Amino acid sequence: MSFRGVNNGPWNVHAFGLVDLVLDVFGGTELLVGPTTNRASSTLTTVGKRLDLVRKLPGRVTVSPTVSEAGPFDVVFAIAHDMTDLDRLYLSEADWYSDSAVKILVMVEAWPIDAEQYPLSFARVLSSFDHVYTCLESGAAALEAVSGRPVRVLAQSVDVLGSPWSDRARCDILSFGRRSEPQHELFGRWAGANGWYRYDTLPLSDNIDIVTHRRTMAESIAYAALTVSNYARFDDTRRIGDLRVVGTRFWEIVASGGVPIGDAPTEEMWGREFGDLPGFVQLDLSCDSSDVGRVSDAVAIGSDPEIRRANRAFALERCDFAYRVDEIFGDAGISAPAALRDRLQALAEASERVRSGEAHPVA
Repeated sequence: MSFRGVNNGPWNVHAFGLVDLVLDVFGGTELLVGPTTNRASSTLTTVGKRLDLVRKLPGRVTVSPTVSEAGPFDVVFAIAHDMTDLDRLYLSEADWYSDSAVKILVMVEAWPIDAEQYPLSFARVLSSFDHVYTCLESGAAALEAVSGRPVRVLAQSVDVLGSPWSDRARCDILSFGRRSEPQHELFGRWAGANGWYRYDTLPLSDNIDIVTHRRTMAESIAYAALTVSNYARFDDTRRIGDLRVVGTRFWEIVASGGVPIGDAPTEEMWGREFGDLPGFVQLDLSCDSSDVGRVSDAVAIGSDPEIRRANRAFALERCDFAYRVDEIFGDAGISAPAALRDRLQALAEASERVRSGEAHPVA
């Protein structure tokens, strides 16, 4: 199942890509989640949360084609970004649910506070799946508590094979999205006398081409010595509490051979997934904004072709969609098809070429 018809935030690109790989290697059928078409249903959904009533009304969220139209299926696979997508799955359950299929759900972003405030949204959907994963390790226990279902932790991933990369930096420091003012001031002060600091100045607009947006961002990362990446949602303390979790940006940066700089996460996933990353620079959110010498040292690290190649090889060996697909379907007792094995082999060969110095940058 894909939410590409209702989710237009650029952070959804990787979830769509993972679904596309599953469709490709297994020869699957895409079931598209559609929007609510009845205004009353939409109001109840977003304000009243009376989903038990809404899913009985005309104009509810639908999935097309339905399982009865396109099935039967051996597996139903869905990646939900957050609680809103879970509500959509609940509303459309009659369209996608199958007793005979193995049902797999991946939750990208579910914080403990989400499950605590809206337990029913999680419990009534997670119970319909045989295998449930979350990409937010710190939220797994809360999801299990409200749903009564075992929840596995799944690291995020990106299309590493398709990501542009470079071992030569042309820009010194790059920053997209959330910003720490002390870090921003430090980078600006350093750039005034030493080099280039590129950052965005406007929020994302509606109706952008999210695939082009993410591709352009990946190309920018490939040419930056350092790309800023702090722990996820660091400025949204109401939602994250005291948690410091790994955000998607870390996977995006290393896929392009870049070097992340920022305040590191502290959850176990950070050590497990990036503890031995060849190139990373720790810089606290509350850093000394006058310490420009520290930035010069960091830029030297991010400009080192050997470190950039090592980060790219690291991503090829660990961060691609293929590893997550292999893990998920392996847990379900489903053998990797030939197309998935071919991609895993291609990743291994690409990594070997990068490490040997034979591979040429593609940015």
